[in-house]
Parts: sequence; structure tokens; C-alpha cells
Amino acid sequence: MPLTLFHRPRLDTTLYRYLAIRARGDSRHWFLNLQADSLYPTHLWQHWIYFKTPGQWETVMIPFQDFVLTANGFVQARQIELDRAKVKTVGFSVVRQPREFSLEVDWIAALNTSTTLGDYDVLEKGTEIDEKGVVRRLKPGETLEYILGSRL
Repeated sequence: MPLTLFHRPRLDTTLYRYLAIRARGDSRHWFLNLQADSLYPTHLWQHWIYFKTPGQWETVMIPFQDFVLTANGFVQARQIELDRAKVKTVGFSVVRQPREFSLEVDWIAALNTSTTLGDYDVLEKGTEIDEKGVVRRLKPGETLEYILGSRL
């Protein structure tokens, strides 16, 4: 992680689509919080986390684009995009609920899948995305040049 002028490291997550967490949580509702450099120190980008199997280890993958801007606990009407090149904190919040809570985190990572590269989809050889956004396999002998013609 590179150091900044005041030695406060930032994470550059622009080349990744997902924030992944391997954790074991309870049945409560959690928020995952991201903070980035901003003019407003109260800005947090948040996403809900629900554990499907409370008490068991799970890997939760959240697209960075799905985080919502909040300030002082309220969703902001005017959404500002998270500066993914300058993420400075990752945190968890438990929603107000009585009784004790439990959350164990094994790891947190920014990552892609075998079919993604950042915010882009990587298609397998022999597939295409049609006009409706549906991924489909090419028929034997069919080529993208033939399908797209002059649009290629």
C-alpha cells in the first residue's frame, strides 16, 4: 500500500468489481462501511450484509457499484460515486438490535471473478452479448464478424 503525504495509506480498488468478505456472523443485520477521501468527513458508502447461514463461514461478494452514500446514518438523496482509487477505511456496523452480537472476519479482499475485470465482463470464447444484454453461446460455425457485421 503506497504511503501518502501524511502517511495515511489508501487502497486503489478501481481494477476490481467486488469487495469480498469471508466472515462468520450472527443472524443480525450488518452494514459494511467504506470511507474514501472526500470533502465531507461524514460520508460513508454502505451496503447491507445478511449471513445466510449464521454461525458458519461464508464468503460475501458485494459489487462496489452497489454501495450507497450515507452521511450521519442517512442515505443521501444526491448520490456521489465512491472514489474507488482512495478507499481509506473498511468497517462494520451492527444495526440497532438488543442483545449481544458476534462477527468474526477471516479476510477482506477486492477481487474479480473469472468472468469480470473491474467493471467489465470478460466473455468466454464462443459467447456474445446480444442487444438485450443476454449472454449466449455462438452456434457452430457462427462468428462475431458475421453477427455484428458493420458494427464490429
